[in-house]
Amino acid sequence: MLFPVLKPLFVSGLFGAFPVVTMWIFYFTYRRFWIYLITNIVLDFMFAVFPIHYLMQDVLGIYTLHTITPWQRFMLFVLESIIIYGYFKWQEGVMKQKGKNK
Repeated sequence: MLFPVLKPLFVSGLFGAFPVVTMWIFYFTYRRFWIYLITNIVLDFMFAVFPIHYLMQDVLGIYTLHTITPWQRFMLFVLESIIIYGYFKWQEGVMKQKGKNK
């Protein structure tokens, strides 16, 4: 395992394709936080709870969640998207300050 400290968490979700989707949503909804958040919540729900999770786990049997429930995964994804937005807003402020100091 690459990050043994994170073993109990849903690591493939946190570091997998899901952050990439969040970044694309961020790209298209930048400076409109509520649209960003609502879009993320809808897509997070579809991925983490229904219909994608249901299809992948219950119907096709591709994976099984052992240490986290679908609702916990949903909350983790929403929290991750808020952290990503906050990080980029913070970076935007840092870059503006550097521009003023030149």
